[in-house]
Amino acid sequence: MSKQLMKTLNLKRPKWEDVSKAYNEINEIGNIAYRQYFNYFKSQGYNNDEADIRATFYSTRARYNFVGGQAKSEFERAPKVYANTCALRVSYALNYGGMPLIEGRAKLTSGTKLIGKDNYKYYTGVSGIKGLLLENWKQLKPYSQTNNRDFYKIFYDYKKEPFKTLADKYGNIFNQKRVNEIRKDNQNFFNVLCSLKIKGIVTMVIDGWGDAGGHTTLWNGENFADGTNYLNDEEASIFVRELCFWELL
Repeated sequence: MSKQLMKTLNLKRPKWEDVSKAYNEINEIGNIAYRQYFNYFKSQGYNNDEADIRATFYSTRARYNFVGGQAKSEFERAPKVYANTCALRVSYALNYGGMPLIEGRAKLTSGTKLIGKDNYKYYTGVSGIKGLLLENWKQLKPYSQTNNRDFYKIFYDYKKEPFKTLADKYGNIFNQKRVNEIRKDNQNFFNVLCSLKIKGIVTMVIDGWGDAGGHTTLWNGENFADGTNYLNDEEASIFVRELCFWELL
């Protein structure tokens, strides 16, 4: 895409109301499927953990079916590769919230992108969403009391403190004191987010997972829109390394 064309693009941020409406739509598609299949598998004698695993698969499939196109076919081809739908959901929220992810409407950045039945692009990784927003909206500066609308927050420097010196993906903790400090910082920042009374899109780098390295969702001013809270994860070996925030009005 030429620089001249980029200058003519309308890259103003979409409205919170429109983005959140679209996000809730695709999020609920999966939630409905999850509840339906969780109850079904429970009725078949599966325990909660077994029913959760199976229902999660059908929840994921429902969202890919909803998007359709290449996204659906790629999930059917490699469901384990595309098991995480967080970036897909944020992509849908942007596509139908006022920022279509197509050439000429946004500067598409690196990262795996699948085409939906609507011919819009859908990112499948958190790093893709992060790169997209940094490129099209704003390069971020560290959070501070005076910079609290668009920002990033680093909870620990993984180059100086590699995750393997703190814990592992199996839940083993090697430096309990330091892990407790990081998790406490995570929890405190959740309270900071609540106090700011802002809404927007969040990306996170998360350590301690075996199948993913991050998450992206919306922040509605009081909580994360998908009901998760990795700033206070129930697993003691899971914590957020970095959080990025872009405000929507």
